Formats: sequence, C-alpha cells, structure tokens
Amino acid sequence: MRRKLAIGMVVCCLVLLGVTQAHAWGSAAHCYVAGEIGKELPLMNANESYGIVGPDIFNYSFELTSQPELYENLYAHTHGVAGNEAFMKVWEIAKFHNYQKNLAYGYVAHNDVWGMDFTAHWKARTISAPDDSFGELPPGYVIIKAYLLNQVLTSNVPKWKNLPLDDTAKIGLAHDLVETAVDILIARMDPQIGEKMIWSALLRNRDFPVLLTKAIGDEYRGLIFSAEKEFRKIIILLGTALTQDEESAIDSLSDNMAELGVALLQMQGITIDPADAKLLAEAGIQIAMGLCEPDLADEIAATIQFVKNNLRHHAVTYLGWG
Repeated sequence: MRRKLAIGMVVCCLVLLGVTQAHAWGSAAHCYVAGEIGKELPLMNANESYGIVGPDIFNYSFELTSQPELYENLYAHTHGVAGNEAFMKVWEIAKFHNYQKNLAYGYVAHNDVWGMDFTAHWKARTISAPDDSFGELPPGYVIIKAYLLNQVLTSNVPKWKNLPLDDTAKIGLAHDLVETAVDILIARMDPQIGEKMIWSALLRNRDFPVLLTKAIGDEYRGLIFSAEKEFRKIIILLGTALTQDEESAIDSLSDNMAELGVALLQMQGITIDPADAKLLAEAGIQIAMGLCEPDLADEIAATIQFVKNNLRHHAVTYLGWG
C-alpha cells in the first residue's frame, strides 16, 4: 500500500504537469543519457544524473501557473528559449569543488534550445513527422509519438474517442502517456535505471540549490529550496516505481494515473468512470510502448551524440576532456 501511494504521488505530479507544461523526455531518459555523456566515477555521474533532471524542478510548483512572467523567467534559466540561454549561468558560475561542475554539466545538457529536450520537442534525430499536420514546425520525437498515439487511440479505443476533450487536450494526455512509456522502455534498456535515479537524488551534493540560487537570483531562494526539496522526493519515488518488474510498473503507473486523472478531470467538471480511466491509461501506455519500441534506442543514441557535440561546441567540458 505504501509503495502504491508513493508511486501515486509521482504520477499525480506527472498528470498535473500535463496541464502546466508540455513534457519532453522523462526523468529516466534524462538519467540514461547522463550515464552515457558523463563520467564513470559513481559520485561524479550521480551528480551529473541529478543535474540533468534538475531543470524540471519547477514543473511541480503549480502556483507558478498564475504567475506567467515569473514562470517564463524561470523557464529561461532552466530550459531556455531562442535568444535567451540563461540556463548557461549555472555552468558559468559552477566551481570544481563539491561536484558543482558535475551538477552543472548535467543541468546544461538538458536544455530545450540545443540540449536533450530539443530532440523531444523540436526536431527528432531519426524519425520524421508522419504527415503535414505540423506545418512548418519540425516536431520532436515525443511530439510525433504523442500525435500518433492519439490517432491510434481515437481509431481503436472508443472510450478515448468519446472523452469530452478536444484534440489538443487529448494530445497533451497522450504526451504524458508517451513519456511514461519511454521511461518504462528505458528501464528495459537499463534495468538499473531506477536505482540510479534513486542514488542520484540521495547522493546529489547540497550545493545544487545554492548553485541555482546564485544563477537565478537570491530573491528566488525560498522557491528554489522548497521546489528542489520536493523534486528530490519525486525522483526517488519515480525511481522506486521503475525498480519493479515491467508488468508491475505498467500496472502501478496505469492505476495511479487513472485515479489521479479522474480527480483532475473532475476539477474541470468532467466525469469519467475510474475503471474506464484505468483501462485507458493502461492501453495508452502499452500502445505508446509499441509505437516507441522500434526506434527509441536509435533516437536516444542519436540524441546522445547530438548533446555531446553541442556541449563541446558551447565549451561545456571538463578541462577540455568532457
């Protein structure tokens, strides 16, 4: 019961995040890439792994949705936008003691301008959009898969088709299902990824929120320390979920996603039977896994090389040998 409750807390955050911000790669995918681009020494890589998920710490600060200017400023300092790569401040001020450079190395690798999230949101490395629905926007891997998942569910799962939501909202839900599916597939690629996530949060140096405060501004100290404290718990809980066997992980994530999704929809005046919600969540995750399995490994490998190249291009290296 406690384990399911813990996983439920994780999924609650994931479901709510779909309302506040489009996801990119999930935490497991980020940690996996950190293991490929970072150092072999355990403490160094644990801090790189925590650093690479670190830009998402404000995803769970739901009060920011009512403060768009603050949210945009924080997003520039975590993920960046075209013309504003404020996230680089973390690398620039990080020192070589207390694993600050390790934390910063992972942190910068995450970004949405030329880092890991770019391939999820803006331009996939190994696949293309299935049609011209995206117009001139070159879609990323997770965006493409969410679009395809919504199509499959709409065509084959009547309960999904009949959800009282427009396509934009459904694709948003599909995005969350794809992210969950990718993380489960990452756990298949690396069965220790759950443990690595847990250790990254447990072993991260306490300088991380201090580093962010220096980069973003001392006026945000309270928000940063509070958000990071909860974020560490979420990474540990999600890592715990991914230590289960695959069938149990899918069942737990589907069950809790459904339960909390029902509550979220109720807040919007939409009623859905919990049993139907569970079936939809489970079907969505499993179909998304099927959509991603054939090409995920290639996309992740290409993303790793893309990130490595861009880190070097932006002089984000360890004394020339990063």
